[in-house]
Amino acid sequence: MRAGDGPQRIRYIQVGITAGEVAALPAITLRSAPVHLTGSRIGGPAALGDAASAYQSLLQQVTAGEISLDIDPVPLATVEHVWPHAGSDRRTVFVP
Repeated sequence: MRAGDGPQRIRYIQVGITAGEVAALPAITLRSAPVHLTGSRIGGPAALGDAASAYQSLLQQVTAGEISLDIDPVPLATVEHVWPHAGSDRRTVFVP
């Protein structure tokens, strides 16, 4: 394959297990998908530079509208009012 042929490979670094410890996927899904999975934890295999690069790529995709985030951005100045009432399905993100 030459550069530009086929789907672009996706690099996914998993950090933490908030959603659960098990992801049930058929093996064919991982074998046929252009995805590279890497775990990240203290002492894990992902180097800091790799994690930073993946995070930068993720932020660029969010900025470009390719990925949407289910968040409620609120001004940091309102933290005292908002904090006690946070708790919806959406994540509250305090911004400057």
